[in-house]
Amino acid sequence: MRPLVATVVVAVLLVASLDAIGPTVRIELLTVEPGRRFTDLTRFPLGRMYGDHLFVVRGDEIEIQTTMRVEGPLRLLWVKLVAEGIARKLGTQTQQLISRARAA
Repeated sequence: MRPLVATVVVAVLLVASLDAIGPTVRIELLTVEPGRRFTDLTRFPLGRMYGDHLFVVRGDEIEIQTTMRVEGPLRLLWVKLVAEGIARKLGTQTQQLISRARAA
């Protein structure tokens, strides 16, 4: 099985839609370790959301660990408006990521 990161991380700057919960946003890739991990940053007014994505190979399987962190003066607002929705959908999004990587 090919590493997922090599398939997924192809740019320094991504543009994504947060589904129906908000506008299209810019996601910056702060660190990239191909085949191992990447950290992204989404900026909001008076807030920042970081996502750390770690890919752990266990035999012929890949474990994906995601940690989300929100900072800034309006942190609690952005947690309620954005981060909680992302956390609820993380399992489904991770399965879609796995499916796309296997199909590539």
